[in-house]
Amino acid sequence: MSRAADRARGERAVFPLFAQAAGLPVREKSIRSRLVPEPDIRCTVNGEGALAFELGEVVNPPLAEMTHQSDVLRRRFAEAYAALPATKRVRIESSLGGRPAVFVAFSTPPGKWPQAILPILDLLVERAEQLVHGQEIRVWQIASLKGLALEMEVQRASSGRAGLYAVEMTEVVDRTLALLQKKFKRRYRTSAPIELVAYYISQPPPTRAGWLGEVTAFITSNLGPAPFRRVWLFDHFSHTIPLVWPPPYTAGQY
Repeated sequence: MSRAADRARGERAVFPLFAQAAGLPVREKSIRSRLVPEPDIRCTVNGEGALAFELGEVVNPPLAEMTHQSDVLRRRFAEAYAALPATKRVRIESSLGGRPAVFVAFSTPPGKWPQAILPILDLLVERAEQLVHGQEIRVWQIASLKGLALEMEVQRASSGRAGLYAVEMTEVVDRTLALLQKKFKRRYRTSAPIELVAYYISQPPPTRAGWLGEVTAFITSNLGPAPFRRVWLFDHFSHTIPLVWPPPYTAGQY
């Protein structure tokens, strides 16, 4: 699946959660994903009619890349593990008490992480009878993982699903204003009023004092020529709306 398709699928999943947190009476069956030059979502809101919503994730680009590659890594590892002969999976799971969750500190860029999948599976099969929950593997002693991994730990998967997880440190930088600036410059083609939803799902909103005031000041100063009539911030971590500007009218809307 392409990254664009992944993004569209993610936005389609995020939008109902945003609508619920915002208290918008959206007709669920009316929600449609749209293609450029339309905004991302078009739907019907009771008492308001047709509305279009442009969605944008607030995330630092390196973190976004790491998140995407982590998703790819987990999916490919799960598929490769499921493709192992049942006898080999039984041996691994008998020792661990369940399916494996492997945590790796990589020495390669995110795009090369999947190269470690087959060597790790071979290792799990080779050492199946010796595996224990929380076991650290001395990867520097394993030739097939040389240049790929620095550290590795094998656990019993609490989710019940086999998974390979990257243990990486990435700086969390607030990109809220950068996202708003980017979206405010775009032009869209739609017959419905447009509202912007900036959401936090890969990294949480800032916690420093005054950041909401800065965002509000930017929106107030720049909303006039922008294509949006309203801007929402949606925190997926807490399922709350930290900011909506301007506030919805108290009568006749939403």
